[in-house]
Parts: sequence; structure tokens; C-alpha cells
Amino acid sequence: MNILLHETQPFSNIELFSKYSQHKKVVIEACEHYQKRSLRNKYYILTSQGILPLAIPLKKGKNNKMPIKDVRISFEENWQKTHLGAIRAAYGKSPFFEHYFDEMEIIFLKNHTFLFDFNQNALEFLLKKLKCNIEVKESTSYQKHYSEDTDDFRHHLWSPPTKTMNPTWKYIQSWCEQGEFYENLSTLDLLFSTGPDALFHLLKFSELK
Repeated sequence: MNILLHETQPFSNIELFSKYSQHKKVVIEACEHYQKRSLRNKYYILTSQGILPLAIPLKKGKNNKMPIKDVRISFEENWQKTHLGAIRAAYGKSPFFEHYFDEMEIIFLKNHTFLFDFNQNALEFLLKKLKCNIEVKESTSYQKHYSEDTDDFRHHLWSPPTKTMNPTWKYIQSWCEQGEFYENLSTLDLLFSTGPDALFHLLKFSELK
């Protein structure tokens, strides 16, 4: 299929990002309503204590019925400091951490009003650092069904991060014992771990799926 359609995500998981190589164009759903208990405001990293979910807090209200582009980020607590501290603790000793952290930090410090804008900045950062040349656009209206040339992943149940032993696809991760591998973390994990080889690893992953 030529077009990949999916929901907005911050620092998307590896399963989703691997699908970019299988399409000519990506469309981010910008006209849906926000859905709770999804990856629209959450991503997962790997720490010394295992998998850690990081959620962007939202302003209180009926977000579940709100257009996704109207969902506002809450700044009642300094969540940016919490996220950046967790990322630094998790990946500070990774081979390519220093190559990417400063530019990624800028995204957090912009104090975006809207979740969608933060997510789009995060996506642009990953595409740039992965050197992934693919056209990305936002949807302009909500459509329940699309033509056959669109791969619709808006309601896909993405695989949660899990620890496996001796997987068929892997890269060297921090905090892993020999033979261990944590699958489907945020693409940040891949980027900090493999640097300029990250896109190569994603292409290999997509070939296995």
C-alpha cells in the first residue's frame, strides 16, 4: 500500500516506525477525537529498573470527546524535567546519547500548548535523525473508511514493550543481560543505542514482519 495512516504519538514505538519504510507517504490523523488509554500521549523507555512508561499530562476535562488538535498539555507539574531526567538516567551512557539529547531537549522546553504539536515536533525530530525521507501530512477531514491504497492503523493495538530471550531481531541495549532484549520501546531507544545505523535496523525489522 502507498499510504500509512495512523494516530498521533510522541516518540513513536519501533513497531509503528518500522512501517514507514513500507509506504511512500504517511498521514497523521488530525481530525479524530482523543482516545484515552492509548499511545497518543505516552511512550516507553528502558531503565535500570526495566520498562518505564512516560505520559504527557493533559489538562483536566473531557479529553476523550475533544478533537485531538484541541487537547492541551498540563503544566501543573514540571513533567518535562521528569521526562528529561528519566531519559538522561536511562540513556546517558548509551553510545549516541550526546549526539541527539540536546536537540531532543529543545522539544520539551518549547512548552507546547497542544499535545498534537508536541507529537509532531517529536516525529519531525525522529525522521530527521533517522534520515528517513518520507512525505508526512496531516489529515484534513475525518473519514471512517479509506481507499484500498491506504493502510489504516488508527485503531491498531500496538504490541506493548516486553522482555524476550534470544529474539530474531535485536540491537545492543543498555541494562540488558546476555540474551535479553526489550521489544517495541520508543524509537528513542533505538536511536540512542545505534545512532546512524538506526534506519538500517528498522529496515531489517520491517523485513521480518
